Amino acid sequence: MHPADKEYAHYSAIHKQYSRIDYIFIQQNQLTSIQKVEIESAAWSDHGPVTLRMDSPRVRPTSWTWRLQDSLLLDLSVRERVSEDLTCIETTDDQTVTTIWEAHKSVLRGTLMHLASKKKNESQRQMRELMVCINALETQHKLSQLEETYKELLEARRSLLMHITAPYYNSLQHPKAFFYQHVNKGGKLLARMLRGPQGMTQVHKLRTTDGMVTQFPDRIALEIHSFYSSLYSIPQPTLPEERADTR
Repeated sequence: MHPADKEYAHYSAIHKQYSRIDYIFIQQNQLTSIQKVEIESAAWSDHGPVTLRMDSPRVRPTSWTWRLQDSLLLDLSVRERVSEDLTCIETTDDQTVTTIWEAHKSVLRGTLMHLASKKKNESQRQMRELMVCINALETQHKLSQLEETYKELLEARRSLLMHITAPYYNSLQHPKAFFYQHVNKGGKLLARMLRGPQGMTQVHKLRTTDGMVTQFPDRIALEIHSFYSSLYSIPQPTLPEERADTR
């Protein structure tokens, strides 16, 4: 797809040399499914990611569900905007508490969705600018091999890495909150956590002493009891007086 382009996937800072050592292999009958393939700029590693986009009939679009980003509430400007919107809502005496609460939720949801979209667009704009800067610095460094250019390139990569990892940090907070809310509570979470250990420790079938395989819990319990009873059945030692009496 890029017969005239010449890009590299790796730069060795020790040898100060670019190379192309990262590949993606696919079957020949899948070549017509390729949409896009390129070597992207190295953001958090010394290897540039090799990306491949293909058509697949198994991919189905999923529905989007809005979820509140807890990180928004850490921003002081967001909290001030939410407080301002809440105070601007006018209510009357004939309105019920439920109606007022539903109106407040609708206003809050719209405000938070707007602020989240604004922050996301701003972050994506900064990432696009950083990618343009990194591409320019990589091209410049390939031609000049200057140490100052390479330092600027590393600094731009660190800035881009901070933007890339920010959503993953926020995503890690949801499992922590979920486990915190369901701690010491019986439910699906506890059942899923116990399902694995129980499956590994539970005896589903057992071969008896007569060579037959049984799956009945009562027979399995009886065989285990009989085995350990005979295992720990230690004969009592004979005392010297008893030995004399036997003689």
